[in-house]
Formats: sequence, structure tokens, C-alpha cells
Amino acid sequence: MSQIVPEERALNRYREVVAAAGAQENQVLDKSVLYQRLLAGLRPLILPPPLNHSYPWYRVVESDSPVSIPFGPEEWTPDWDSRHGVLICQSVWTQLEVEVASDLTVTCPGWDAMGFVWRVWQADEPASDATATLCCWHRDDVSSLTTPELVKAECRWRIEREAAWVSASGKMDDEALWAAIISSGQAGKPGDRFAGFLASQCVMHIRALKEQRIADGLPLDLTPAEIEAKIEADMSKLLGDSWFVRDGQLYHRTWLIQRISPATLGTEHYLEPA
Repeated sequence: MSQIVPEERALNRYREVVAAAGAQENQVLDKSVLYQRLLAGLRPLILPPPLNHSYPWYRVVESDSPVSIPFGPEEWTPDWDSRHGVLICQSVWTQLEVEVASDLTVTCPGWDAMGFVWRVWQADEPASDATATLCCWHRDDVSSLTTPELVKAECRWRIEREAAWVSASGKMDDEALWAAIISSGQAGKPGDRFAGFLASQCVMHIRALKEQRIADGLPLDLTPAEIEAKIEADMSKLLGDSWFVRDGQLYHRTWLIQRISPATLGTEHYLEPA
């Protein structure tokens, strides 16, 4: 009697679970989270998990710890959709309670009948611990900006570089400026596929800045005061609404979601494995 190989066993169980849920099989098994889960010897959940941008979101069901989400919940009440609630990662959830707009409890269709409740709230994370990052470009030995000092240094590097090109544009035509930008490596390594295009975009930007200063009756060389003002403005733009400085530390304001009921998952929340 031939023994069923793990792949065949996982496929058979996958088809059983999909059929029981009234869903359609994924024709590309490598992209099926459920199939890969079964192949790894994990149990399928008793219900299809909520979706995160159309992908099965097992972590939000199984994790006992907060899960970071890129955006906060949004009210979802369009006239054309009978399903109203709050939109989380492009899926509609049911809002249960809300004390403040930045802290609410929700549940998900199907899972609500089993008593599942999640808390969604806004939290401030130190930049060094944040899941999101601000990329650092001015230093090769640093990958992300985690302090106010690094943020300011990044913006200073960008503004001073831009000011130098504006000053140089008064002594070069567009072709020479383009060649200088390519040579500097700012547009990427010479020969890179998009280096020429990026250099052309940079030339257009520098020329626009030059023409604006001429129109305003200003010299092409920026004063130290102008550079400092531009650095402050660039910092504000870089930090946006999600990053801020408090007590000398850099923080990221993020949204988290965490299952609060049931406290733990048991065998009753899973189907049989493959």
C-alpha cells in the first residue's frame, strides 16, 4: 500500500476545508496561505480568518500580542454597500464600543458568534522600537533615523546638497548640470537603468528653484539663515503626522490591533490538520 506524501495529504485537506467554507480553490497553490499552512503541519482555523488587504490574516486571530497596522480604522457607510462598520486594512469590521476615536473595540463577521473581540488603538512607539522606519540616506553606517539628531542631519544633508546644486546651476547649462549630477552618484551609479531619468528630474527641479530665486530677485547662493529655515521646513515635512519629537526622543504614532477575547485560543478554534 503506497503511503500518501505530505504534499498530497495537505492538498486533500486543503480541498476539504475550502469546500466546507463554500470558497474557491486557489489555482496557484504556492500563493495559498491555507495550503502552505497545512503543508507546514499547522491546523486551519475553524473559520476563514479576517482579511488584510485581501490576504488571510491569521496573525490577527492567533497572536496574543498587539499587531501593528499601517492606518487607523475608518468609518464605512457607503449607500451602495449594505455592510456598514469600520474599515481596517480594507476589510469591514463591526464596531462594538468606542470611548475615544483613538481607542475602540471591534469584531469580525463570523468570529463575533464565537465571542471574538479585538481592541484597536493608537499608540506612540519609540523610533528605535517602531515597526515603521524613516530611511537614512546621508550615512552608509545607519539604516534608519531613530533620533531627532539623525533626522536633522538627514534634512541638513538634503538641503545643503540642493543649495549647492542651485548655486552651481548659475555656472552650467542643463547638459553640464545633468553630467555633474550623474558623476556625483546622486541619481545612482553611472550606468544604472534609471540614473539618466533621475538626473533629468533633478535638473528640472534645480532649474525651477533657480528660476524662482531669479524671479524673486534673490541670489542663487542661499544664505545660512535660508538654509536653516529650509532644514526646519524639511524636517516638518519628513516627520509628517506620524512622527514627532517629545522630551528629546523621536516617536512614531501608530495603530495597533489585539485580540482581547478570548484570552487564549484552544483546540475548539481549529479544525483537524492535514
